[in-house]
Amino acid sequence: MALGGERAIINPTTNGAALVDPGDAGTISGFVSGSLSMVSAGVETRTLSAPDHLGQTLDLSLGKDGGNVTVSLVPSGATGEGDLVYSNAGDLAHLVGVYNGTITDADLRWNVVIRVTGTSSGAPAVTFP
Repeated sequence: MALGGERAIINPTTNGAALVDPGDAGTISGFVSGSLSMVSAGVETRTLSAPDHLGQTLDLSLGKDGGNVTVSLVPSGATGEGDLVYSNAGDLAHLVGVYNGTITDADLRWNVVIRVTGTSSGAPAVTFP
């Protein structure tokens, strides 16, 4: 969309806003789909709210490791995941919003499709929970 001869580019996956790490004890919510790279300054926590719609995706990673980050899925994930622990820069989870039990928005949950974890000195481990 052109505005006054300038070009405005809106990212449709985040409703036009960048996903921002809420910091320690913050909540990640209110986005369509997207990627978020967290930064830690020590042992920290985050809460990931339930997806807003079926098929919503989130790539959640640890971009800078100053200590472990534990992300609590509220409600718990479709296959029972409650917490995701990020302990190394580059750790990643790809999540998708799915129905779990009934086909209502109240029953939307995150499903962890792939999890990539590693150590600073070794090759990453890839799991398909």
